[in-house]
Amino acid sequence: MVQQLREAVASAPDGIAVTGHPGPDSIEPLAEEASKASILMMYQNVNVPTVSAKFGGGYIGANLAPQGKALGAEGIRMSRLKAGD
Repeated sequence: MVQQLREAVASAPDGIAVTGHPGPDSIEPLAEEASKASILMMYQNVNVPTVSAKFGGGYIGANLAPQGKALGAEGIRMSRLKAGD
């Protein structure tokens, strides 16, 4: 995925849509390169807010952190687990 992003940045398009799965450390150098080349970035399904804050870019997709917490809480509730179990 990182190699594909590297190739996309090198091809100098107007914009790139990519998922943030590799994480901010992998994406940040390429996002910086894209920003310097005025390439618009759009992150899909996995948000990388620290990268977007530094170099711009948008996000589209679900906010999965609260969904995961809600799923875990519901699983605990349904299992009737108590504190310390």
